[in-house]
Amino acid sequence: MKDCGQGKAVSMIGGAYERGLMQASHANHNEVLSAINLRLDKNKEVFKDPVVREYVTKQREFAKKHCSEELSEMNGVADGFGVDPNRLFDFLHMGIVTNLDKEIVSEDGCSTWAVSCLSEGPAVGKNRDYSGEHAALQAVFLHEDPDWPKQRRVLCVGSMGAPGAYSSGINSEGLVVVDTHIPTSDYGSGWLRYFLMTRLLSHHTTVASALDFIKSVLHAGGGSLIIADPSGRVAAIDLGHKSVSIVERNNGWVARTNHFEAGSVANNNDDARKTGNTLARYNALTAALSQQDKSLQSLKALICSHTTDKAEGLCCHGGDDDSHTLSGAIFLCESRKLYFTNGYPCNTDWQEFSV
Repeated sequence: MKDCGQGKAVSMIGGAYERGLMQASHANHNEVLSAINLRLDKNKEVFKDPVVREYVTKQREFAKKHCSEELSEMNGVADGFGVDPNRLFDFLHMGIVTNLDKEIVSEDGCSTWAVSCLSEGPAVGKNRDYSGEHAALQAVFLHEDPDWPKQRRVLCVGSMGAPGAYSSGINSEGLVVVDTHIPTSDYGSGWLRYFLMTRLLSHHTTVASALDFIKSVLHAGGGSLIIADPSGRVAAIDLGHKSVSIVERNNGWVARTNHFEAGSVANNNDDARKTGNTLARYNALTAALSQQDKSLQSLKALICSHTTDKAEGLCCHGGDDDSHTLSGAIFLCESRKLYFTNGYPCNTDWQEFSV
């Protein structure tokens, strides 16, 4: 990988609520409020549905009981930007409620992977694909909380206006967590994926410990996680409400895009429901990660790749209403580093961050 500029993360020091509140002093309030309101207003009819309202109410009750730290941070974010906390809670559940009681189809979105054995040690990567208005809100945060064990720190890629690990992160022990969005037919009351990611990074240090926690709790359902630690252990987790599906490897690789594979959770594995380019991106990941000569440079090139007549690319320059690749990220578990492009990976300089 070529030399990188040194990145500077937004420092968030304090208890959960205080860290959430701090966001407001580092962001353009109009941009944050516009992005939140745009998505909520676009789906305002969805939130009038009694089934949706009942579901969100149950989710709020669950979060108050089981996710108090993460909910407190969210409340701090809401107060800092002057948003009704209930409205921000709705916003964070948008990916779920827009799929309740509907025919499930996959959507274009993020691409993620983890490999055990590079010369630099275990690595995890993500192309973050999201609607274009969120590009201005993207940031790298360094969280420090006196209530976390062993003076733990968490370096997150996220968005202003959203709490914690809204996209990906690494902690000071080298545990990495990244996610992708996958619609499912199996939603219920449980851990929202964004709250879960923050909890894993703030309270766990190994893949084994993280998997034990994931298997011990209820999940809202939907999406996948990829996790890795300095030992070289990697895992991909597909999240349903009734069950989770885990692929774990001690020496190898895992990858996810935006569909569940056959035999995974949620019974929505019919290829006819896998729309967009999720299968093509997964095939591109599989081809690249199956090569014996993987290197940090080749994986960086994968993140920067564009579609050709031979293979699907991962760097997406979508139209006005489509997903864009907002950033590329490569986390190194052993050195606790993040290589990051705050923009299209193909034409944005890489920056280096350290926990």
